[in-house]
Amino acid sequence: LNDIFTGAANLAGVPAISFPCGFDQNGLPIGAQLIAAPFAEATLLSVTKKWQQDTSHHLKTPPMCQAETAK
Repeated sequence: LNDIFTGAANLAGVPAISFPCGFDQNGLPIGAQLIAAPFAEATLLSVTKKWQQDTSHHLKTPPMCQAETAK
């Protein structure tokens, strides 16, 4: 089931990108996926680069992983 969420974009031949965007109330990581028009890879990379610059989600680890490391 590794490609369950990306298969549609792959079959349609359109660019897609997934990226971390936070954590849920249980501390589990949440990701987002963007799909663009054909040949719009630059747009996807630009949007996700801006997201990464404006947030710090990609630098954080889930709280449950931090607890395991502290043991």
